[in-house]
Amino acid sequence: MNEILKKFFLLTVLPVLLSFSESVLAVDSRLHEILRAGELRVATTGDLDPLSLFNPTREYYRGFDIDLVKELASDLEVKLTLVPVRWARMVEGVKHGRYDLTTSAVINMERAKWVGFSDSYLSIMTVPVILKKNKKKYPSWSSLNRQGVNIVVTQGGVFEQRARTYFPDTNIEPVQRPDDDYMKVIWGQSDAYLTSNLEALSLKSRFPNLIVVEDGVPEQVNMLAMMMPQGDQVWINYINQWLRLKEEEGFIDQLKQRWMPE
Repeated sequence: MNEILKKFFLLTVLPVLLSFSESVLAVDSRLHEILRAGELRVATTGDLDPLSLFNPTREYYRGFDIDLVKELASDLEVKLTLVPVRWARMVEGVKHGRYDLTTSAVINMERAKWVGFSDSYLSIMTVPVILKKNKKKYPSWSSLNRQGVNIVVTQGGVFEQRARTYFPDTNIEPVQRPDDDYMKVIWGQSDAYLTSNLEALSLKSRFPNLIVVEDGVPEQVNMLAMMMPQGDQVWINYINQWLRLKEEEGFIDQLKQRWMPE
């Protein structure tokens, strides 16, 4: 972090957040626990390129989200621990305190019943990915919404929910293991894979035989944010102030340019 901004943050913003009110301070915040323990625990699925992707061969994570939380841990001056989790278990883990926050997740009202969200810093689109040779067979979203079509999705994530909403007449196949989803399309075992426009862009660069079905895309809003414990306003406020400073510094734009070049 820029030294001037860091001093400003430590001398002005942090004291204000830590003295939010006597009633809030009466309940220990996750922020204080992190500083005392010297560790920030972040849940991540490692299956959403280019946000968070796990390399099983070299056993490390990479992506926009990973660089973002590394910066957060550095600014907090604590150790970063990445906690592997499946989408279907992520909300439950936040509720039960298994980690301090998550990497990027789509904001929706079902999740908001149980967890808190940071301010949004990124948005994505939902898109179907198909084999290029099937372009005439599936020229539009509506052509995918019929019996006999199989759409594969990552189990428990927002794209499973979107698939059931957008394609009610289609067979939706949720899978757990990363790579089983889009590889089923490549192997010809599924007709389409529903994912984000960001992952689709990465997949198209890696597999030239894949394309995105763009005709008939419905209006949609998919804002990304970090999920955190719902009742800890001190921790939520801290993260929101930190995100604002990172945006002012240009750090978030730098990450976008690195991981999501246009």
